[in-house]
Amino acid sequence: MQTMVRTILVMMAMTLTASGALSAAPPAWSVVVSDFQHNASITCVVYVDDVLKEDTANILGAFVNDTVRGVATPIAVGDDYMFFLTVYSNRTSGDTLSFRFYDAALDTILSITEKISFAPDAQIGDPVTPFQFHGFIPPLIQTITHRFEAGWNMVSIPLDVLNYSKTNLFPGALSDAFAFQNGYQAKTMLELGTGYWLKFSSDSAQRVVAFSGTEKVSDTLSVAAGWNIVGTVSAPVASTSILAQGTTIESQYFKFSSGYAAADTLVPGSGYWVKVSSDGSLILNASVSSTKTMYPQSIRDMRR
Repeated sequence: MQTMVRTILVMMAMTLTASGALSAAPPAWSVVVSDFQHNASITCVVYVDDVLKEDTANILGAFVNDTVRGVATPIAVGDDYMFFLTVYSNRTSGDTLSFRFYDAALDTILSITEKISFAPDAQIGDPVTPFQFHGFIPPLIQTITHRFEAGWNMVSIPLDVLNYSKTNLFPGALSDAFAFQNGYQAKTMLELGTGYWLKFSSDSAQRVVAFSGTEKVSDTLSVAAGWNIVGTVSAPVASTSILAQGTTIESQYFKFSSGYAAADTLVPGSGYWVKVSSDGSLILNASVSSTKTMYPQSIRDMRR
């Protein structure tokens, strides 16, 4: 009897959007069923960032390394949308299945956290208690460019970066980075939320710093009784919106630009003096729009 070959085929085209985000048309994941001796079934649902995905254009793929071992789209079961995924193997043990999820609404492919060891004829999940897969949208890499002034500046790190070394973040700086913790201390590894003194030359090219990392739109900063140099987050924060926890703010926030001045807004990349009554925390929150936010290139620009 002639063997029936069933091919599951979905066309794929990968494009790069103008913003640099990866965009994917429905992926060309395919399985030739006749190539495999064994199968198993998985009845499941998919959550992305803890939200149940119900778009019938979504696609779930099973893989061993980069070889596709199963493909399914969701089917409505009552009020839910479930995947009835058949997975394939030529081995009775030893194959570990990983999973990828095409999210049609996002037009992108996400990795799934869970992995499953293949076992022939296994039935994982059912319509009453479907197996749950989970995917997460990776944070976008952002770039914030800050132009510092010649001489001494109060600086901070506006993004969550991979390498927090002072030489990596500020390669053109002339000085060590000085934090204030019961006196000035030179630091080789820097931290989010902390402000530092740093000196730059008059060479304008050495004073422009491009930070690349993921956004930090809110943060809780530890402060000690007395004066502190604090950093800020990835978007401007009104000084009046900052909350004190376990302490009381006893001063305005002060910026430095050839002299001190009160700061109504804390901007990414800058550091600020603030005095508090006791050890505690400052809570910063900023709303970041989906469009590109333009930041002042220097404190002097804020005065224009």
